[in-house]
Amino acid sequence: MIMSISKRMRLLKWAYQTGGYIIEDDYDSEFRYRGQPIPSLKSLDEEERVIYLGTFSKSFLPSARLSYIVFPSSLMVQYSRKFAAYKQSASPIIQRAMAMFMQSGEFERHIRRMRKIYQRKHQTLLRSIEQYMGNQVKIVGEKSGLHILLKLKGVTAFELIEAGFQKGVKVYSPSRFWLNPNPENDSYIMLGFGGLSTEEIENGVRLLASCIP
Repeated sequence: MIMSISKRMRLLKWAYQTGGYIIEDDYDSEFRYRGQPIPSLKSLDEEERVIYLGTFSKSFLPSARLSYIVFPSSLMVQYSRKFAAYKQSASPIIQRAMAMFMQSGEFERHIRRMRKIYQRKHQTLLRSIEQYMGNQVKIVGEKSGLHILLKLKGVTAFELIEAGFQKGVKVYSPSRFWLNPNPENDSYIMLGFGGLSTEEIENGVRLLASCIP
């Protein structure tokens, strides 16, 4: 789900008051399908309390294995001293190629193209859920990213995951990501759509819906 601007400002206020740091893992903010883009915490940070993490796995190419950290300048001396012996594993050639790709403006154009492609898939997913599942589920977190959550009615996540697998549809339980698990967590499943065609998405939802009693 997208954190609202008011919650982001409250987080920054906490960091300023306590002297703490916020680690912002902003891995798929390029793909927002509804509403205006919300600035990252890093771009709102006026006192250098945000450590910004990012990756090109979602926006460009997972196999390139490129990710990055943007430190506050106040932490760079400590980082340079404590990690002086660290040798990162990303290929220098791939790094250089990515830098040239971004400097040329092609990366920005690529993001615009991919946003349109993912938006079509996203619309197909939501339309298929409404058509085949109706009020049997509730959609959560549908405004951005490459996956959504479904809150189930009348069936547990485990039951639907197992039944879907038997029909060749693979969905996941988000239970391992809960900070404080409770019984209600067993009613959620996670659906990814980035690597599927619109036909595969619609067929997958139809088959999954047939598994709900």
